Amino acid sequence: MKRYVHFKHHHASQSVIGMIVLAAALLLAACESQVTEQAFAPDPTATATATVEVVIEPSPMASMTPMPTLSACESSGVVVQGRSPAARGIASLDYRMYLPPCYDEARPGGYPLLVLLHGALYQDDQWDRLGVDETADRLILSGQAPPFLILMPTEPLSGARLLESDFDTWLVGGLLPYIDSTYAVCSYCACRAIGGLSRGAVWALRIGFVEWRSFGAVGGHSLLGDYPALPQWSHDFNGQGPLRLYLDSGSADPGIGDVRRVMNTLDILDIPYEWHLNPGNHDEAYWSAHVEEYLRWYSGGW
Repeated sequence: MKRYVHFKHHHASQSVIGMIVLAAALLLAACESQVTEQAFAPDPTATATATVEVVIEPSPMASMTPMPTLSACESSGVVVQGRSPAARGIASLDYRMYLPPCYDEARPGGYPLLVLLHGALYQDDQWDRLGVDETADRLILSGQAPPFLILMPTEPLSGARLLESDFDTWLVGGLLPYIDSTYAVCSYCACRAIGGLSRGAVWALRIGFVEWRSFGAVGGHSLLGDYPALPQWSHDFNGQGPLRLYLDSGSADPGIGDVRRVMNTLDILDIPYEWHLNPGNHDEAYWSAHVEEYLRWYSGGW
């Protein structure tokens, strides 16, 4: 039976920058790869360094519900719901976290982390609804995958154009450091992966390649949109990228042309990837049918 635990933590934000710097130093030597890029062309009216500061004052301290204590070995994992703290320029983000059976918050080295991003106009419950936690339970308990964590954050402005959303900044600069300080998470890029479906696939590629020191694998499931900035990003990041890249789509997906253009760009840049074309459309029926396939691929690198 699926179990949920709701809780909120409010941590002081003074160490966010320090944690990011420390994480970058630890991960710098951990991964080597090639690159890929993301979907939408840069705003021609803005320079590369022009930003708009978002000032969000920290939320007041509130009573905290303690982290759930699991018994020595549970027969299934647990899905925890929470919210990261806000800080200047960093919005708080709601999230769901899948903790595997027998989760041990003191586990040496921590657990591999998989970040899964939802599609446009959806929230952090989409992957949960597709059965990702039940599938992870089955693979872990049968010994077909090592125990791992799954982070499912909500993008607050998922209906806006990507250039109008700071989701990548909030995720990398706020939520991930908070997750690292709250859960037993492996800190090396080889044991961290990010993926998404539809709009989430666009974000996964953008974040995965820009933060190539932080993620060893990137998955783009039924991505929509072209990636004209990919060659420039390849140049900016010196040909670096994730160790592993997975792309898939349904044969009847209306965005299949966009996916093929992305693949053509990857070929030109000599960036290796794994491509799967399956029967199906751009919908939850297609994604739920391939959840196990996705988790096997992500965990296969761990």
